[in-house]
Amino acid sequence: MPENKDKVYTIWDSEPDFEDWKEELQSDYPDLSEDELHSLMYEINGDYLADERLNLSDVKVPNGICCIGDLGLWMGRRCGYPNVSLGQVSDCLRSFCSDLCHTHIYVDEKGELRTRETHHDGTNFYWFRAYKPGVTENQKERLKDLIYSGQSEKAKAYMRRITYRLGDLIGDVYGWTFPHRPKSSIQATA
Repeated sequence: MPENKDKVYTIWDSEPDFEDWKEELQSDYPDLSEDELHSLMYEINGDYLADERLNLSDVKVPNGICCIGDLGLWMGRRCGYPNVSLGQVSDCLRSFCSDLCHTHIYVDEKGELRTRETHHDGTNFYWFRAYKPGVTENQKERLKDLIYSGQSEKAKAYMRRITYRLGDLIGDVYGWTFPHRPKSSIQATA
């Protein structure tokens, strides 16, 4: 699930480029050393994640959100499902790693909300989608069963059938558009 970096819409990245921040930080804080400016950049960037959560807190997803994780673990790649409640888009803007990691939250060129987390064992990729109206708890459990049983391709196909992409709803907030907006995502905003 690696992204094409030229065609992503970054919502938040835990590793900002200091060169992008340096001039403004030096102007605002001329007495700080470069190390202190680095620390300040990370502190401010952390606040930006809270801002992004607030920006997306009103995005309505009536039937909940599901996620498939493609996990890079010390014993190889595994498919997983985060054990957290994802009731709204802002719930997806977080780290799912228990260790220190680099987190990049973005919408790809196809309008899919994704997160990439790089950690000491490898890289995890998360793919988030909203359940379509009318999807039952049994259907949600079937998806989890496919994921937990290691049937990742069947799980992805089933997920596409019972969900819709979140990028359109996020794009409504940020002014991004993606081709072929699904009806379910239009109905969610009505």
